[in-house]
Amino acid sequence: MEKLILDPTRTCYYENEGTGYNTCYSACGFSFPACTAVSAGRADRNRLVIPHDTIPLTLAVMLTTQQKKYVTVKINYMDQKNKKGILGLSPSQIAWVVKDVEKSKTFFQEMVGVKNFMPTDTTRLQDYDGTYYGQPADAENLVTMTYSGGTFIEIIQPVSGKSIFKDYLDKNPTGGIQHIAYSTPIANLDKVISEFENKGHNVVSSFDTPIAKIVFFDTREEIGVFTEIMGITKEGEKAVQRTSSN
Repeated sequence: MEKLILDPTRTCYYENEGTGYNTCYSACGFSFPACTAVSAGRADRNRLVIPHDTIPLTLAVMLTTQQKKYVTVKINYMDQKNKKGILGLSPSQIAWVVKDVEKSKTFFQEMVGVKNFMPTDTTRLQDYDGTYYGQPADAENLVTMTYSGGTFIEIIQPVSGKSIFKDYLDKNPTGGIQHIAYSTPIANLDKVISEFENKGHNVVSSFDTPIAKIVFFDTREEIGVFTEIMGITKEGEKAVQRTSSN
């Protein structure tokens, strides 16, 4: 069988290797079997090509009858079936806090193929009415971001001032994942904050930008990282669409 080359336009390939089982190859790098829906397609030279934009991140192919020209493929629609809960939150971002943002960016680009990072920028929290445990925040950070695999990847390097990012790096000198972000329409943000506060989680940091009002909760006791909630404005919705379509 000829060597399979993944299509950079994000197409998932199925191939029968003569073992009675079928193998899924996905340009996004995921192929774990967790299937809930069934689709069918025509096998052409023992290959079924499935447009990736119709499939969420994971795809698995199950045992088929090799004598048939048609194969049955089970596709994982878990992402689509994980509907928003009562708070109306969508997972949106994974954020690393590191000691050298350029070194971390280079690793993502060269080792795991995550590219198209925005130019590293200096953010000053006082420019966005930032707060740190209820007090005005004067922290500065170097920040870069990209969109990959259906989510935003953010890299933050604390530079000066007090912030939950500097606190994290002080306790974890090599850096790591500091928070996971969820988005919701700005009109829903107050409800989300109230629900978190009712569960004993107060806002520990916040800042207000043209594209989103952002709040952080200390959820390390429950999930090991902070939780960021982004209340997305109309301008923010347009910015997300532009970034994710690049």
